[in-house]
Amino acid sequence: MPYFTLVPYLVILAGIGLSYLRMLPAMTGWVLSALGVLSGFGLAITTIFAGHSDLWWAAALAVLPSIVAIPMVINDLRYPRINDVATNIEAPPAFVQAALDRGHDMPFPKKNEPIIRDAYPNLQPLILDEPIEQAFQRIETLAKLQPGWVITRRDAIAFTLEGEATTSFFRFIDDFVIHVADDQGKTVINMRSKSRDGLVDAGANAKRIQTFFQQLEHSEANEPPSIDQSRTTIEKAKQQITSLPRPVQNWMLWLNIIFLAGLLFIPSHASARWAIAAYLVCFPVAVPFYSYTKDIAMSGVPHILFWTPLLIYLPVKAVEDPSFGPMSLYGVWTALLLLSIAISVTFDVRAVLKYISSKA
Repeated sequence: MPYFTLVPYLVILAGIGLSYLRMLPAMTGWVLSALGVLSGFGLAITTIFAGHSDLWWAAALAVLPSIVAIPMVINDLRYPRINDVATNIEAPPAFVQAALDRGHDMPFPKKNEPIIRDAYPNLQPLILDEPIEQAFQRIETLAKLQPGWVITRRDAIAFTLEGEATTSFFRFIDDFVIHVADDQGKTVINMRSKSRDGLVDAGANAKRIQTFFQQLEHSEANEPPSIDQSRTTIEKAKQQITSLPRPVQNWMLWLNIIFLAGLLFIPSHASARWAIAAYLVCFPVAVPFYSYTKDIAMSGVPHILFWTPLLIYLPVKAVEDPSFGPMSLYGVWTALLLLSIAISVTFDVRAVLKYISSKA
């Protein structure tokens, strides 16, 4: 197998994994992954123009990350080149804690005002017909339920809430501030969200504000918002995952990496194709298990169903393959995958038995 096809995937996974583990700054990890995508495109072009027609499949595998990334980039280009958005652009809420942490003021850019009016005409303050104290309490409760959100400052006198929102993959951190005010018996809520890295946000800050306001508006005014009131099934699962201990999250990341590394071997090894299939089928099958139990640990049931057979299938195929070498790249991947599956299934069985005993 031409090992040059490994390069883009290893670089991309290194960028995502190292930034996720906070071993690299988020922007550095993003740039590293982008270089991995570009390297795959460059390797594919080089292979084609070098006349290696027999390696067309290797070129296709190398360029695959580019095929996935290009539509995402095109979609991001639809958004304005700003990274600071507010509902009240004339008098946006001010950052206090974030400014102290970063050692400088964070004024709202005046140049963003006409851009926001044009790009996000529906981004307006939220007006609620309820007491300001009650609205502020609901806002704080709902903010604490958001995946990746951390409250950094709470001012019950000025009715202001400030915090940080961390993205799922590269761990980008965005700052947000929410201010609640009384206006002739109505409660007016303004929010501002700003990205720390980069000059553009691909619409993330506006989406964050709009999503939060929708959840707040649709929750019951006479009781604090709950996860069930403000989450879809997938969103609730994400919230539980982000609340898991860091070692568990790192282990889940490792499982994704080791399975996806099998993409490198699918052209030449049927066992890799079956492993990828067993990995992918777990996602849709896990949804009904989680929907019924509301316990993220039960999403491991598909692992038991579809990964356990691999513990037998992969060694059998290795023995039957005369070209299989334990120290080859494929051999090392197979060994690591088997070990990872064995550990994961062991913990999954333990979690399922614990859940069953708790319901007995």
